[in-house]
Amino acid sequence: MSRAETVAAPTTRIVDARAVVAAVGALVLCWLLLRPPGSGPDEPGHLARAGAVVRGELADQNTYPLPDRYQVAEPGCYAFQPTVSADCAAIPVHTGATLDLSTNAGPYPIWGHGVYGAPTLLPGPDPLWWARLVGGAIATVLVGWSLARAADDRRLTAAGLLLGLTPMAWSTFGTVNPSSMVIAGAVAVWIGLLVARDGPTTLTIDPGWLVAAGWAALVLPRRDGLVWACITLVIALPATDRTAAVWWRSLSRPQQGLIAATTLVTMAWGALSDSRSSQMVVLAPLLVAAVEAWRWWWRRPAQTAAVRAGTGAVVVVVGVLVTFLLIGTRPGGWDTNLAIDIVMQTDENLVEAIGVLGWLDTVVPAGVVYLWLVAIGVLVGAALIVDARTGLMWAGVLSGAIAVTSWVLELVQGNPSGLYWQGRYSLPLIVGLPVVLSLPLDELRDRGDDLRLVVGGLALAVLNVAAWAAARRFGVGTSGSLLPWRWDTPIQPIDPMLLLIAHAAVTAWLARLLLVTRPSVDAGEG
Repeated sequence: MSRAETVAAPTTRIVDARAVVAAVGALVLCWLLLRPPGSGPDEPGHLARAGAVVRGELADQNTYPLPDRYQVAEPGCYAFQPTVSADCAAIPVHTGATLDLSTNAGPYPIWGHGVYGAPTLLPGPDPLWWARLVGGAIATVLVGWSLARAADDRRLTAAGLLLGLTPMAWSTFGTVNPSSMVIAGAVAVWIGLLVARDGPTTLTIDPGWLVAAGWAALVLPRRDGLVWACITLVIALPATDRTAAVWWRSLSRPQQGLIAATTLVTMAWGALSDSRSSQMVVLAPLLVAAVEAWRWWWRRPAQTAAVRAGTGAVVVVVGVLVTFLLIGTRPGGWDTNLAIDIVMQTDENLVEAIGVLGWLDTVVPAGVVYLWLVAIGVLVGAALIVDARTGLMWAGVLSGAIAVTSWVLELVQGNPSGLYWQGRYSLPLIVGLPVVLSLPLDELRDRGDDLRLVVGGLALAVLNVAAWAAARRFGVGTSGSLLPWRWDTPIQPIDPMLLLIAHAAVTAWLARLLLVTRPSVDAGEG
C-alpha cells in the first residue's frame, strides 16, 4: 500500500477540553499528595528560598530567617537511602518561632520562587502545601491545555505527549521545584509550535497563547530555561516549514510582548549573575539567529548542492569550535577525563528522566524503563514502515540536541563537587521527542488508531507502575512489602493505597478522553 493510500480524509475530532484539564489536575493532585513533605529533590531548600523571596530577601544566601511554618520533615534520614522509609523523618512542631532555614537554591532566578512563595503568605495549610498547589495548578493548566489541543484532531500526537510526560515529569509536578514550571512550559511550547491548527474545541485554545504562556513558564524559573526554549524553536519551526519571522508575525501583540519581556528579563538576569553557566543564557537567542541565517542561505535558489553541503560543514565546524572555546574557559580548562565521564553517564541521565524518583534514590522497576523505550521504538518502527523521513530526521536532530546540550552545560558548569546533571533537567526537550515522531504518523488511516492505543496505553501503564513504586519507597522502602495495605506512612496526609486507586481511575478517565475513538466530523460539514 502506498503512502498516499494510507492518508485519511481531513477530519476534526472534538475533545472535551475542560474534562482533559480536570483529569490532568486530578493526576497532578495524586502525585502532590503521594509525595511526603520534603521528598522532592531539594524541596526544603526551594521552599525556604520561596519564603525568603516573597519577604524581600533576594540576595543569594545559604540560610534565610523564616517562620518555622516553612520547616518540613527533614528528609536527611532517608534521602539517597532507598531502603529507608520516609516515616523516619520527624514531623516538626510549629510554634511561630523564627528559624534560619538552609538552602542551596540561592543562585536561581527569583521569578519561579516568587510564584511559589506568594501563596505561602496565606493562612491555613502549611506553606509547603500552598506552594505545591500553585505549582500543580500551573502544570495542570499548561499540560491540560496542551493535551486537549493535541487531541482535538491529532490523537496519536496526544498519545505521544503522554509518553513524553514521563513518571519523573509527573513526580516533579507534585513538588516545590522550579523544574515543575519549566517542564510544563516546555510542553505548551512544543504543542503550540507543532500543533498549530484551528479545529474547534469546547475550550478555545489559541496555539499562540500556548506558546506565550509556556515560554514564560519555561524561561523564567531556571537559568537554563531560555536555552531549552531557543533549541525548541530551532527544531519546531523547520519541522513545520516556517521561519522565525513568519511565526513571530502570526502572534498577537500581547503574545509577542509576553515572549519578548520574559526573554529580556531572563537575559538581563543572566548578564548580571556571577555564575558562568547563568551568563550563558545571554547567548541562547544567538542560536536562533544563527540557524535562521543558515536556513536563509540554504534556501537561496542560486545555491548548488555542493555549496549547500560546504556551508553546512562550515556551520558545524564553527559550532564545534565555539563550543570548545566556551568549555576551554571553564575553571581548570579542558578536562578530557571529565568529558569522557560526562558522555558515559548519558544513559544514566535518560533512565533518570524516565523514572528515578525521590532524591534520585527511587528507581522504578527496570521493566517500566524498557516499556517506555519500547513505546518509543514503536513510533520509530512505524515511521520507518511508512517512510516518514521528516519525523525521523527531526527526532534524530532533537536526540542529538538533548545529549550534546547536557554535555556542554555540564562541562561549562565547572562544578567542583562533581557531576551535577540530572535527567529531569533535559525533560523540556525529551517531552518533545515522541511528539515529533508522532506528528507525521497521525494521518494514517489504517495504523493510527492502533498506534495511539499502544503508545498511550504503554505511557499510562508506565505511569501507574511508577506511582506504585514511589508510594512503596516512601512507605516501607524498596526492600519492604509489595502490598500497599501494609505500608505505614504517618507523614503523608492520605493513605497511599487510596491515592493509587484514585491514580488508576484518573488514568483510565484520561485514556477514555484522549485515546478511545470518538465519532469524527468531516472538516467540510460545518
